[in-house]
Order: sequence, then structure tokens, then C-alpha cells
Amino acid sequence: MALAPALILGGLAFGVSGCTQFPEVNASVSDEMANKPYPDLVPIHTLRARIDSPSLTPQNADAVAARADALRSRAAALKRREAVDAQTRARMERGVR
Repeated sequence: MALAPALILGGLAFGVSGCTQFPEVNASVSDEMANKPYPDLVPIHTLRARIDSPSLTPQNADAVAARADALRSRAAALKRREAVDAQTRARMERGVR
């Protein structure tokens, strides 16, 4: 007997969801992009070859290494910080007891 109200409410929610106003997708595409031709279809092995090729080149290796060093430095600084300050920790402990 309790199943009937749940089914009615579910059906009502499903029916109302069909009245949702969706955003205009085509309005977000510029005229220039809309008038461009579709990309050429290529064999899958051509796409896989692009995946397997290395993206790190001697030209961008220094930039990648510098970014990795900066991220390691940032991670070390975050590890040294307390996630919760003493005042907040005391308040949390008072709330738990």
C-alpha cells in the first residue's frame, strides 16, 4: 500500500521534469565555428600513433621541469602547515564531547 504514493510522486516528478527549459546550445557556437567544415575521418591507427608519440620535447622539457619543481615546493609547504588551527581544533573538540 505504501508503494502506490511513491509511484505517484515518482511519476509526477518524472512528468514535471519534461517541462524543463534547456539552454540554447547553438547560441554558444560562434558563426565562424558553425561554418567550419567537419574534420576529416582518419583511420584509427593514425590516431593511436599520435597517442604513442612523446609530447615532451627538448623545447618544453625545461618548462615542465620548472613546473614540477614549483609543484613539489608547494606540496612541501602544504605538508608543513597545520590543516586545522589551534582555535578551530579546540572548538571541534568541545563540540565532540
